[in-house]
Amino acid sequence: MDLDMSVMNGRQATKELRDMHVDSLIVGMTSCEKEEEEKLFMNAGLDYLL
Repeated sequence: MDLDMSVMNGRQATKELRDMHVDSLIVGMTSCEKEEEEKLFMNAGLDYLL
């Protein structure tokens, strides 16, 4: 899952998957080094961030 995508961002997509009870591992990928972004991504239900 990339943080920046054209239709919705990775946080939104991750949250929607978790809201649909998808229990697969979700791995995020981003070049953004902001700790705040990482926290928001993880709070959306992300399992790992690269």
